Amino acid sequence: MLVPPKLAAVPLVSATDTVAGYEPLEDFDPYDSTHLFWEEIKQLGFAFRDIRRDDLTDELIEELLRAAQPVWAVLTKIQRRKQVETIKVNI
Repeated sequence: MLVPPKLAAVPLVSATDTVAGYEPLEDFDPYDSTHLFWEEIKQLGFAFRDIRRDDLTDELIEELLRAAQPVWAVLTKIQRRKQVETIKVNI
């Protein structure tokens, strides 16, 4: 399991900063699990950013690649579903 980043490693963002594409906070649905997905993606980004070449061994690389295979399978399903939806819209 990857260790979460240190608090000092998490970039600080001003409360007044806005990012294009983010929904307003009042639209937040606590029953919508997609925010958990994006939080996991963010944590993975922090973890991968902090990995250096000398942190890795061949065994760790192989373990990461094996662990990534199911993720890639799901991402492929998502891409295929989007392609089918696009084709249906264009018909």
